[in-house]
Amino acid sequence: MSNLLSTTLVLLAIAFSPLYSQSNPVLNTATTLVKQHEGLVLKPYQDSTGISIGYGTNLSAGITQEEAEYLLTYRLAKLQSRLQKLLWYVQLTPVRKVAILDLAYNVGYSGLLNFTDLIWCLKHHYWNGAANRMKQSLWYKQTGTRAIYLVQLMRHG
Repeated sequence: MSNLLSTTLVLLAIAFSPLYSQSNPVLNTATTLVKQHEGLVLKPYQDSTGISIGYGTNLSAGITQEEAEYLLTYRLAKLQSRLQKLLWYVQLTPVRKVAILDLAYNVGYSGLLNFTDLIWCLKHHYWNGAANRMKQSLWYKQTGTRAIYLVQLMRHG
């Protein structure tokens, strides 16, 4: 018996055993098998049906709005978790936190940390200075309406 087949039989035996407490053993076991069969690739790659990513998720037809919403929520939560470790961020008003979270989503966490003058202003509660630093950046010139809105949030909190 092949190694793959014996692994599959063990997984199926576990999944359908009366001791298996997950709410959906078929889905859980299939998930394990698909992961094993597809493998994990974290960057887009060309396959026989188009462009895929992850565990064989075909992107050629796009994604659903639900998938896009989930991905956005997941990434924002992950980014916010990183920002919560920065004292200057924690001390901001909720409105300014929103502005910084949106900016960080747009330029990335590392990109945000490159806004050193902005961060200095935030640490010192110099809101007009922070808004002005945002406005003087290349990001502002490239971003348009979004940048104008975030600068106003920063200025008026």
